[in-house]
Amino acid sequence: SLKGVFRSFTERVLRTFGGEHLACDPLGKESCGRKKEVEDAAKQGNSALVYRESCLACKMYGHTRLRGRLSFTDAFPEGNWKTEIRYGVAISRLTGAVAVGPFDMEVLVEGRFVGSLLLENFEVWQLGLLGLAVRSLNEGLTRVGFGKSRGFGEVRMRIREMTVEMARVAELSPGELWGAGAFADDEERGAYGLRSDDRLEGIPEVAPRDLGVYVRTVYGPEEGQEVLERAAEYLGSFFGG
Repeated sequence: SLKGVFRSFTERVLRTFGGEHLACDPLGKESCGRKKEVEDAAKQGNSALVYRESCLACKMYGHTRLRGRLSFTDAFPEGNWKTEIRYGVAISRLTGAVAVGPFDMEVLVEGRFVGSLLLENFEVWQLGLLGLAVRSLNEGLTRVGFGKSRGFGEVRMRIREMTVEMARVAELSPGELWGAGAFADDEERGAYGLRSDDRLEGIPEVAPRDLGVYVRTVYGPEEGQEVLERAAEYLGSFFGG
């Protein structure tokens, strides 16, 4: 699934910055979901402590005790597509001889799929990591599915529309996007481990629609891509670069 591809990429990036301190092994004995303090906090219903004590990868994608911030819908084919039949022979890794007779596979060589990503109650660094994952996919550095070493799995992700909904606050300026830390008060920031500078500035100025208690801003393809790029640049200051 795309979520697995995105999480794997995000974990590699985070471990480059700070090892397993920033991205635990989700299947390991020391994973966030198995920490005693996290288990105890979950039993007590202390969601703030569960979030604060989780690594950055788990804060974004979740674990057994924490719901992730990023979710993916199924992607369905749209328009015409083209497939080819390709043939191969399985080789034994031990003997180097043919292990199984010739086989064939149906490969999609041209087509388009449409789906949605939802990032809820996010911090700006999470939007930045999402932007890096999309960039890596589009540059061919990250591939999807089976047969990557054979050249399979190369895809491009294009934004059709990006919709951002935020609480209605007087301090919000045009060309500015707030993460959860900017909306929280000091007590909430301390409880959840959020930052007060959780803001993204210099993004495209698009007139929001006032819906009462919150505002909705809809970005087009180029504007949405620019928001992701600006969020990716924010990671430099977030990690102290």
